[in-house]
Amino acid sequence: MTEDGLFFLPSKDPSANLLILVGMDREETYRLIEDLKENSSFFSFLAIDVEDWNRNLSPWPSEKVFHNGSSFSGQADSYRNRLLNDVLPKIMKENTIHPKAIGMLGYSLAGLFSLYSAILDSRISFIASVSGSFWYPGFVDFLREKEIPKSLTHAYLSLGDKECNVRNPVLKTVEERTLEAKSLLEENNVVTFFEKNPGNHFQDPRDRIIKAIRWLKQSLSE
Repeated sequence: MTEDGLFFLPSKDPSANLLILVGMDREETYRLIEDLKENSSFFSFLAIDVEDWNRNLSPWPSEKVFHNGSSFSGQADSYRNRLLNDVLPKIMKENTIHPKAIGMLGYSLAGLFSLYSAILDSRISFIASVSGSFWYPGFVDFLREKEIPKSLTHAYLSLGDKECNVRNPVLKTVEERTLEAKSLLEENNVVTFFEKNPGNHFQDPRDRIIKAIRWLKQSLSE
């Protein structure tokens, strides 16, 4: 994963839960952690700044959804394997940590990648998908067809309340698809929370991520 930046911020507790922040760089993480000092003993954070989201975070190839955008090449499996089988063990060994549980959080397409990874890898036991791209063609069908593993215990989902108010016929399905995903998770005994935040897809991303992390902490502590 040499094309991406990695930043690890350990907890003082080597057995603290490890939260992988997909799509966040060092500066974003520092600002985030400054707002989350109360969680410094509960989580260790591994931040990953993804260079090519449409390539590395898309689960299978799909046509572009924006006129001036690029298509999705669907290399999430390769990226996930490198992250969880190469990068993660190395980070854990170098920092002598043995987390109680490992989770993944992402915004937008990184939020979809987080749930996708948890479905396919039992090491991921909790996720947060913040304004997740559940509009992605075929994703909810994938959730229906795959067995949601018992290893996935907690899921936080959120959207902006204006995200579905767009003309784009694919993007406007995001709330409907997210609620379908929520139902499927709940049917499989995953503790799932969904909330709406004011605004569109791009409004207050850091505040939305902070809310997600705080919910994870509270829910995992119960």
